[in-house]
Amino acid sequence: EIDRIESQQDETPKTWVQAIVEDTRFELFFGLAIITNAIFIGIQTDYMAQNPSEPSTPMEAVGLVYTIVFAVELVFKMCNDGRRFFWGSPAWHWNYMDLIIVATSLVEAGMSVALLMSDDLAGTGQSTSQ
Repeated sequence: EIDRIESQQDETPKTWVQAIVEDTRFELFFGLAIITNAIFIGIQTDYMAQNPSEPSTPMEAVGLVYTIVFAVELVFKMCNDGRRFFWGSPAWHWNYMDLIIVATSLVEAGMSVALLMSDDLAGTGQSTSQ
């Protein structure tokens, strides 16, 4: 009887977020995203070193896509783990590192978008001040 009750407790239904985060494909996808992002950063750095005066808008767009991808991963993990994301998780130090990297990437992306918007407004003769 006790074994039956314990097995029922282990079979609690997963939420859809938990099912996604705990799927091997989730880990594989984001593992590949990390590897391709590292390769992209190398390509971007080389391009910018060889072309310092050229705008790198396509490179910034690709970087923004990676930022969004990693932000989505972070949100899924935070939703899945709840408070354990910050305290009590065996991977808490990695979680903080992910949070810091994604937060700084989002700030950088926001600054890039603001700069592009101010350049567009200046180029059309519109004022950025009100």
